Order: sequence, then C-alpha cells, then structure tokens
Amino acid sequence: MVGVKTAKNWTYSVQGGFISGNTIKEHGLLGGISTGSGTIIGQDGRTADVRLFERGYHISVSFGKVISFKKPNPNSGIWINGGVGFIQHKIRIETIGNNVVELKKPYRKGYDRLTNGIIAEEFLGYVYYGNRKLINFYAGFNFIQGFTAGRRDYQYDTMQPYNEKRLDLLYGIKLGWILPFYTNPDKYYYY
Repeated sequence: MVGVKTAKNWTYSVQGGFISGNTIKEHGLLGGISTGSGTIIGQDGRTADVRLFERGYHISVSFGKVISFKKPNPNSGIWINGGVGFIQHKIRIETIGNNVVELKKPYRKGYDRLTNGIIAEEFLGYVYYGNRKLINFYAGFNFIQGFTAGRRDYQYDTMQPYNEKRLDLLYGIKLGWILPFYTNPDKYYYY
C-alpha cells in the first residue's frame, strides 16, 4: 500500500495484494481426463502427479478517515477506509514432469477458470503513529466484494463457454507496518 494522510486525517491510497491457496472446490474439473478411480494417466503410462492451486491478484484505490482520540497522538485512532478496484484469479494447474498432454501449456486454459471484474473494498481498524515516529502500524478487518465473470471462450470439462457472473467474497485480518515520510520541515536548521 502507498498512501497519503492529510493534516485533517483524511487518507488516500493505492493498494494491492496477491491471492494464493491450495484448496480448490471445482468438482469434476479434471473428470474428463481422469480414470474411474479419479487418477490421471500420463504419457508414460503411470499415474501423473497433478496439483491445483488458486492464484490471482487485486488492486484498488481507496480513501478514508482516521477518527482520532487526540491522545496518545492526534494522528492515531479508528481508521475507516473504502475503495474500488480490479480483481483477477484462476486455477493454476501443475503437472510434475509435465507428462499429461491434456494439461500442457496451450490446453491448460481450457480448465483454469480465469475470472476477473471490479471490486469494492472496505477496511475498519486502528492506526497508530508513534510520537517519536519510530513505531507506526495498522490492524483491522478487511472485506472485498468482487463482481466478476468467467473470461474463457470454452472450458473442456463443461463443454461450453465460461462466462458466468459471480460474486467473490474475500475477508480477513489485515496488518501493516507503516514507513512514514513527513513533509513538515523541522524547526531547526542544520549547517
């Protein structure tokens, strides 16, 4: 995140994040190339080692307000922030040894469920700026709503275009360490 906080405690920022995971809930995704027992046979006639992961990113611009308690520092307090942006994610398919023809590079797109769209993002938490300017951090609850749609012309497992509209919800605890750059000049002059 890169942002600016004004003297009146308004905040403006640009932020982003990566999405990663290893639990995929797309049942039957590789069913068309699997055996009856659910295994996939590679070119060498052996059971292939196929791994599925979620990968993606989001970026947004946001604005907010720090509601100060005046002490210990008038810059610290409850931080309410909201914004809009873009999200994209897909299923990353890895075949160890790259020995499954159906999952080689040009064909993977037919299974990856590429999805993107606009997001709304909200944050509610606490921000602290130390009086000595050394300890500065924020912590709180982050919530993202993605108004997305599938972006592939054809998915092999469903045998139709993947263009369904979705609502993707991401939420969690967000923590950050702040490295401030102050613009107010010192009262002293150094020679």
